[in-house]
Amino acid sequence: MPATMTANTRALHRVRAAPTKNGFHLPSLQNTGAQYVTNGLVQEAMARLDETVTEGGIMILGGNNGLGKSVAARISCDYVAKQRGVPVLRIEATPPTQTHKITAILANHFGIEIDGTKMWLVAEDVGAALEQADLVLSVEEAGYLSQEALGMLRGWHDLAEARWTLQLVGSDQLIKRLRRHQPELLSRSARRIFVTPMGEAQSVAFARALHPRFAGTDLTLLERAHNRHCHGVHREWAKFLAACLSYSPRSKNGFTDSVINAALAAVK
Repeated sequence: MPATMTANTRALHRVRAAPTKNGFHLPSLQNTGAQYVTNGLVQEAMARLDETVTEGGIMILGGNNGLGKSVAARISCDYVAKQRGVPVLRIEATPPTQTHKITAILANHFGIEIDGTKMWLVAEDVGAALEQADLVLSVEEAGYLSQEALGMLRGWHDLAEARWTLQLVGSDQLIKRLRRHQPELLSRSARRIFVTPMGEAQSVAFARALHPRFAGTDLTLLERAHNRHCHGVHREWAKFLAACLSYSPRSKNGFTDSVINAALAAVK
């Protein structure tokens, strides 16, 4: 292996060794958000959430990891908050997220005292506050919610006067958990979006919108990257971009055949 390639490989390893919240290094993107518009996911999420807010219902945004669900959820929430003036509360669940965690977050949002109070009493106060609230509660990584936490959310949403909106965002694990433990909640989600990996044409268009270096890369090279590694998954394109930039950090032109091949070998 040439010395330059060794240095580039070390640089890529350093990139991998510095994980972010999402578990991978994202280079600076000059078209932030544009890539997610490519396959219409954001527009669909915005429209479905807007409809759900009108009804005070439940929306589910599910699918495989790395397909832009969280980004689409956040943009759609920001859109609804701006267009309708509805407050948005985002929660990112972590394994396992039990009832007391959800209760504490909502109690803090509504200014409900917790100290020295039994959590089931706090939960009742939270339910009463929710019943009178115009609110979008968006739970990301909702597959980590415990069975009891899902049941509590459903119970709050069942309250007679409740008009708040629940948005659940998660992987296939969320759908499986709902089918097994909360089929009633799943059946009452009138708005559902299930995200699947992009086909080759969409995948390449996504890559070109992701970064100017990809936009200037030969079409056949991007198709090779799609078929050998990225497979229409947003997150994999981001990882692949990091690899390409580690091999060719300074040029402003598209990536060459040798860079694409080296990056493909590195991300295996």
